[in-house]
Amino acid sequence: MSIFRKFKLPELLRKGKRESEIVENIQRFNCNELAAKQRIGQGTFGDVYTTDYKGPGDVKSETVVVKKMLQMLDQEEKKLFFKEVELLNGLQHENIVELKGVCCQPPAMMLEYVYFDFKTFGGDVRIPGGGGGLPYESAYESDGDARRLA
Repeated sequence: MSIFRKFKLPELLRKGKRESEIVENIQRFNCNELAAKQRIGQGTFGDVYTTDYKGPGDVKSETVVVKKMLQMLDQEEKKLFFKEVELLNGLQHENIVELKGVCCQPPAMMLEYVYFDFKTFGGDVRIPGGGGGLPYESAYESDGDARRLA
């Protein structure tokens, strides 16, 4: 008897997962059917905007954020996009925005809409999470002079 009977040859493994494997457990949506309410960001490859979304079985719509890629992506950029989707889908924490869904054509992801509401401080301003500074007048005043935070 040989001691190598239980030895198996290693299988060839692919690097990374296919996009269909990544999105199989994530709710899908068609971003072309959603009307943009407000653009909250813009980058080299796409736009980030808020929209109202009513999911299947939902009674009322909710405001969500859609990150939509504008350009056709090469394979490397497409891999990075789906890696971000996979990463966000695996994170479940109260301080991290929740991934709500994914659209494969064009590549887009739907995220929970998080904002800071100044109503508790007497202001009437909402600033989206990750807004990158406060372009509005501060709720804090010194000697009657409003100061800008930016």
